[in-house]
Amino acid sequence: MKLEAIEKNDTNLLISIKKQSIKLIIQLTAIFILFNVNYMPSYIAWILKLTIGYKRTPIIDAVIFVIIELSLAIDPIITVTFQPELNHELSFLIIKLKLKIKSFIYKLTQNN
Repeated sequence: MKLEAIEKNDTNLLISIKKQSIKLIIQLTAIFILFNVNYMPSYIAWILKLTIGYKRTPIIDAVIFVIIELSLAIDPIITVTFQPELNHELSFLIIKLKLKIKSFIYKLTQNN
């Protein structure tokens, strides 16, 4: 597809391909960090528990719990952000919400 765009000198398609590749790289990096780096303390503590009988302190246990819960909360946001169909729907809903808020504020100012 990129070669075809280069042959036809289609700059819009080349820009679109470039944006999609950048989005894909960002998405893969975010998912790698989300599912590997955030779960790593839990995995390390589990391995240490099996090998040397390590017990996590309550503070470390709480931090690991918060990190895992944060990962679970961020996952749907990453999914929506990087899927074009869902991203367009989300943009539409945000624009619609902004218009409703502007309309509401306008009505409030007109009544006073």
